[in-house]
Amino acid sequence: MKDFIIKMLSSDSAISSKRVSGFVGWLTCIGMALYSTISGEPTTNSFDILLVTSASLIGLDSFVNTIKTIYKK
Repeated sequence: MKDFIIKMLSSDSAISSKRVSGFVGWLTCIGMALYSTISGEPTTNSFDILLVTSASLIGLDSFVNTIKTIYKK
């Protein structure tokens, strides 16, 4: 686990910190949705913000890689 975190935080590894953060946010949204479904309480506005942010973080890495590929030519 320690090696994974070190690789995630270094810039020259294949593990993307943006993807990991987006995935953790997505899992948090799943947990919040399950909790609100089971308890019957509505979700807060933070659910919407977290969902959009985690989706953006997951997609942002693909966008950056595309831009790098374009400028390498």
